[in-house]
Amino acid sequence: MSKAMYTCIATLRSARPTDTNNRSSSSTQCVAGKRVLPRKQQAHSPGLSLEASTQRESTRGLTTVRNKKHATRADGLVRQGLQAITAMAGGTAAVTKSDLLIVGPGVLGSLIGSQWLETHEGARVVGQTNSDRSHENLKALGIVPRLKADSGAEQFTNVIFCAPPSGSEDYTGEITAATALWNGEGTLVFTSSSAVYSEKQDVVYTEESETVEASTSPRAAKLLAPEAVVLAAGGCVMRLAGLYTATRGAHSYFLKAKQIPIRPDGLINLIHYQDAASLCCAALASGLKGQIFMGCDSNPLTKAEMMEALYASKKFGDEKVEFTSSEGSLGRRMNNQKTRDTLHCEPTYSSFQAFAEAYGRGEATL
Repeated sequence: MSKAMYTCIATLRSARPTDTNNRSSSSTQCVAGKRVLPRKQQAHSPGLSLEASTQRESTRGLTTVRNKKHATRADGLVRQGLQAITAMAGGTAAVTKSDLLIVGPGVLGSLIGSQWLETHEGARVVGQTNSDRSHENLKALGIVPRLKADSGAEQFTNVIFCAPPSGSEDYTGEITAATALWNGEGTLVFTSSSAVYSEKQDVVYTEESETVEASTSPRAAKLLAPEAVVLAAGGCVMRLAGLYTATRGAHSYFLKAKQIPIRPDGLINLIHYQDAASLCCAALASGLKGQIFMGCDSNPLTKAEMMEALYASKKFGDEKVEFTSSEGSLGRRMNNQKTRDTLHCEPTYSSFQAFAEAYGRGEATL
């Protein structure tokens, strides 16, 4: 990595803050982090909505950083994970305050697991999947893989649910099952979506803003019902805006499709995958219960502005995307200052433009 990327991480040692009125006791801090980077990325299906497409995840292509500068740290994380796998196989694994279960460790979940291992020495991070297709990749990151069918009744101090609704016919049922794997001592987090909010032009949406009526939006209904389950269990909800990397997200779909039947002046809210992972780690380490958080960079931009930022980076070719409609939604404006203040966490990339500029200079490798 050509430049150390600063990201918000939450450090947990022997005790966790449990008093929600004394948030300053949280040991969250901002340090230079060396990340495990995804490489080969896949384009999104044109059938997906913009925010849905930016949140589809896969662990294919995730690998450890193995050059001379980073090999020692990466190898250490892998050894730590292998020790946890050995302990589980031998029946000697014990639940600790820093253990983490990730249900659905795709791109976001894998980044969360990698960050957690870097900041919680000796932690056991388990990634629960429906199939074993990604298990070797998870092991390479130091994450202990297991199948959902093998989950049993073991409970964890910290649990995060990252699986998208597209992977389940009974999404609320999947969330309910995940809450049963939490022992209630740490934090349970469900990664939801900003799609639950309405789109009024005179509103700046925050964590406490109104959501759409479930009866009017099947997509929102599929998220609001699981949110209610998590909050009732004492867990927290992280409503994420459109996720992206250099090769994933709405811009990636636009570049591939060339002609887009939407209006160029419609707003889009975004957050980089690494920043979303950092927010989730901070929420997990906070010890807070029953909170709604928001994940975004608080700098919405139009879709035309997003593409102009890419062109200016000189990294995405010369062919321009054409927006072919002047009708449709104008989007929404989101601001997550409350979440940042609560979790003491600021994004690496303050805006999509900031990311594109860094990428153009070769300072952003994910």
